Amino acid sequence: MSAHVYVEGLPTSTTEEDLTTLFSECGTVMSVQIARTENGSSIGIAEVQMARAEEAVQAIHDQTSRPVASGLLEIPDSQMMPTVGAWEG
Repeated sequence: MSAHVYVEGLPTSTTEEDLTTLFSECGTVMSVQIARTENGSSIGIAEVQMARAEEAVQAIHDQTSRPVASGLLEIPDSQMMPTVGAWEG
């Protein structure tokens, strides 16, 4: 079953392709959605859907506080809890 990872602190220049490349180090990325304003500018938040919950856990572990471009990728602390099943879907 797939699982979602929510990401904060992205540089506005980060693309879906950038995140797909980064998170594919941890498993199969099914989709990436960057939150954007009405004019299409990134607001620095994204959702990455991984193919399996185990891959999402690995991504949370490996990617938290990782430097990306001119910023620091942050995964909210709430995802650090062992209730990964809450994010499955």
